Amino acid sequence: MEKPFGLVVWEDAHGNATDEYSEGDNFKHRPAVYQTYGWIYQSDEVGVTLFMERCPSDKSWRGRAFVPRKMVVSEAVLSLVKPRKKRVPNEP
Repeated sequence: MEKPFGLVVWEDAHGNATDEYSEGDNFKHRPAVYQTYGWIYQSDEVGVTLFMERCPSDKSWRGRAFVPRKMVVSEAVLSLVKPRKKRVPNEP
């Protein structure tokens, strides 16, 4: 069964264990927003599993990512199209 290719936008926690901050310092106080592209293997109320690579000849997958549903901002199925054929110029 062919899986759709898509984009998942999601929020994640972040941190930096080596930086030092003092009271009043300006720092990012919000989730980091990420975009992950891949074949949407499963999407349900639990979350979204995508694979970044596929091998059609043996129907295998690599590069798995799982995003919990509560972290998903948006999800979209994208259209994969075949490359256009090179245009041959008309000769006079």
